[in-house]
Amino acid sequence: MTASNRTILLRNVRAVLPDGLNHKTDLLIENGLIRRVDSRSEAASAAQLIAADSSGFDLEGATLYPGFIDVHIHGAVGVDTMNAAAEDLQRVSQFLATQGVTGWMPTLVPGPDAEYARALNAINGAMQDEHAGSRSSETRARVLGVHYEGPFVNSAQCGALHADYFKTYSGPKDLAALPLPAVGNASKMITVAPEIDGGVELVRELTRRGWIV
Repeated sequence: MTASNRTILLRNVRAVLPDGLNHKTDLLIENGLIRRVDSRSEAASAAQLIAADSSGFDLEGATLYPGFIDVHIHGAVGVDTMNAAAEDLQRVSQFLATQGVTGWMPTLVPGPDAEYARALNAINGAMQDEHAGSRSSETRARVLGVHYEGPFVNSAQCGALHADYFKTYSGPKDLAALPLPAVGNASKMITVAPEIDGGVELVRELTRRGWIV
């Protein structure tokens, strides 16, 4: 029986929950998902929560946090998201999992269309491996989609970005150069400067298409 298809009870843990910090908590995990969260002050006891074939761990003194979601990261462990292969992104996923990150969005800077296409091919490959259940023995953070930092940003405030690849917006056709993740439930995030020419119309169109702007 693998860890993903068994029942596990985490007992007596300090848990960070939506309504605050609970100092005595039992969490029941079934098939890799949290199924129940109970305060130790409630009637349900650990014995009532756990099935006969499950494993329990007493975590008194430990604090359990929700996994962090990193929505803006250009790379790690020597990997640059603009020129990474799917296997490179998986190495980043393995590293991020050791830092408490459970999901992340590879972030792309303004660049040539060919670089965007190559980067999205890698992101698609990493996401498709996850959806197909192709997992190594290493725990990985999930690749959740893509975050474009630009290219619809302000050349007067370019920072470290390559202004040669900045764009303004004149209509929906200008979005054709931004390839999208192929996995159906992938997230699409973009950083824009609304003060550029066509910026307000751009925000409206992106929102209509389901982007996180």
